[in-house]
Amino acid sequence: MNEKRLEKKGIYFPYLIIFLVLVLLEVFLFNFRFWKSRTYQSSEIPMSSAFFSTETGMNESGWYVMEQGDDGSCAVGFDLGEADLSIHNLAVDAYCNNGRADFMFNSSPVRVPLEVDMTELSVIYVEGGDYAELPVQYTGRSRENLTIVDLPDHKDISALILRFRPMYPASGLRIAISCCMVNVPVPFHFSCLRFLLLFVIISLLCAFRPGSVLWRMPVLREDQSMDRRVLLLMVGGILFFSAFFFALTQSNVVLSADQEIRPFYNDLAAAFSHGHLYLDITPDPRLAEVDDPYNTEQLLQSGASYILDYSYYNGKYYIYFGVVPCILFYLPIYFLTGSGILSWKLLCIFCILFLAGTAYLLTELVRRYRPRTSVALYAILYFLLVSGTSIVQIAANSTTYMVPMFFGVILFVFGFGVYLTALRRMEAGKSNMFFLCLGSFCMAMIAGCRPHLFLAVTVIYPIVLPMLSRRGEKKICFLLKQTAVFTAPYLLVAGLLMGYNFARFGSFFEFGVNYNLTLFQSRKEIHINNLLAGMQYYLFRVPALQSRFPFVVFQPLEWDNPYAIANGVSGAGLFWLYPLLWIGFAALFVRGKEKKDREIYRMTRILLASVLVILAVVSNMMGLVNRYILDLSFFISLTAAMLLLLWRPAFVIRHQKAAIRICAALLIFGLISSLMVYFVPTEVSDLRQVNQHLYTDAASLFEFWR
Repeated sequence: MNEKRLEKKGIYFPYLIIFLVLVLLEVFLFNFRFWKSRTYQSSEIPMSSAFFSTETGMNESGWYVMEQGDDGSCAVGFDLGEADLSIHNLAVDAYCNNGRADFMFNSSPVRVPLEVDMTELSVIYVEGGDYAELPVQYTGRSRENLTIVDLPDHKDISALILRFRPMYPASGLRIAISCCMVNVPVPFHFSCLRFLLLFVIISLLCAFRPGSVLWRMPVLREDQSMDRRVLLLMVGGILFFSAFFFALTQSNVVLSADQEIRPFYNDLAAAFSHGHLYLDITPDPRLAEVDDPYNTEQLLQSGASYILDYSYYNGKYYIYFGVVPCILFYLPIYFLTGSGILSWKLLCIFCILFLAGTAYLLTELVRRYRPRTSVALYAILYFLLVSGTSIVQIAANSTTYMVPMFFGVILFVFGFGVYLTALRRMEAGKSNMFFLCLGSFCMAMIAGCRPHLFLAVTVIYPIVLPMLSRRGEKKICFLLKQTAVFTAPYLLVAGLLMGYNFARFGSFFEFGVNYNLTLFQSRKEIHINNLLAGMQYYLFRVPALQSRFPFVVFQPLEWDNPYAIANGVSGAGLFWLYPLLWIGFAALFVRGKEKKDREIYRMTRILLASVLVILAVVSNMMGLVNRYILDLSFFISLTAAMLLLLWRPAFVIRHQKAAIRICAALLIFGLISSLMVYFVPTEVSDLRQVNQHLYTDAASLFEFWR
């Protein structure tokens, strides 16, 4: 009994040490400015010595309100006279109106702090007639709620000039200032968020260290059931990721609007409820006069107003998005509530389904191919699947565009997992008809969400073939029954989709993409240049880095391609954001000896071929847009996870400890890099404008030294 208690204490002791070390780091290292500023002698610079570069007035509250100059900036200077000051930092009580015309002209003004509004501040030093202008960084806020900036140490300063340059200049923009101080004590700030983040990261590295209990504990018991402790950990992980996803969606630009910018599915649900397939929106009559309204140049030259990304056919608007999400979610909600639902709420539900489905699929893969997989490896593979699926990018772009893509991936996850369950039950001598039919329904409905993702369904060939060719006494009868159960859902869903297409556009295979009104001229041809550009854009693009938070810069792809459709911005390819993928794909060159190993290698090769075809379709038909990465990310991450599950080369076994440390480090890097991508401004959302407080808090979290 005493040995067990000592063993339990030994398990918790490293985490206690981590806790105490992080407390000391937070108190002394991350708050070094607090201790350094204890020796400062603060003094206030009188506003009577101030001079302004632009027209300035004083409001009833005693604030000096500066108008922006022709270059969008304004400046205030202070004459220090003969004062011999050694200046370490500067504190100003200044605010930006962020374009609101009524700012600072009433008794209770609305104040937007400079660091929140991302106003750039530079200080011009005047020493003996010489001028030196240096940009400065915001440090924090004093006890008096003043904005503090650090300055390089200077002596014999005769004047200081502060130049304010708002990041987003707007008409009617003003800067208001009431006082200025130097050498202000920096307040102590214990960041609970930074402490928690570091504790989680270091604890994960400690938990996944070689020889830890997680590497010794198998996921499954001898009877193939899941250990109760592992199940609790899995539920905790699903809840954590769901809460994380929900928190990220709260910063999205869509939440600030009363309704979505383009409520595709809500409009379609309303049309269905009224008994027709076209939308209840009257198109501009001038669209009928355009020779080819699907030619972007002619459409723009006509001057006709149109709704972007809606399909126009025979004087009616339609939706080319897959109809399955509308039938399963939007239409029932519309009938129950009489109104639509914001897509970010539905995406939060999808996130829970995806996390649960991924755990289910991974568990089935482990049961079939590596029953003795450890909890640590299982967790690494699960994190790879979740983070590698660009879950953070979905939260950052939680619009209707993500609904069919995300739900198509979810259907694939559940369909693949159910097929594996059906195969396991068949090998155990149990009935698998229900699971075989359910898996086919899930896979078939992918075509009603994102048609080109249906190509990935070919991955099921190695596991479905044994179920349709089982030997036995009633071989022919059983084969016919299994085949009917397997194919019936595909035929039913295909018939319904083809009838839906024909009723709208007079063609069985037209989903409405060719009648889409868009900003880009769509193409039907396949060009190798577009495929190569797509591979670089989505998969292998080296990130553009910077020294400031969020450390990654999104830029358009510099690709001289006359056949390109759209060229959006991107930060890095999947293989650079999640470098663990490189290790997984290295297993493609390792051949398995067991029959099941060869089975999974066939599936990964089929999945890779499907990814290449999907990439060709996306890059040629749709262009290079950041959100389309979801069409590829899960399937690439799944391929890498399946290969990592089987990879047992002699080199890895011989250097097991080093391999474990590398995998854990790469996993942590992938989680952090995906989080950084969330804060990078894109063509869809810019958190510096949408949620400025969150952006500045995150910047101070990762740049404590500035």
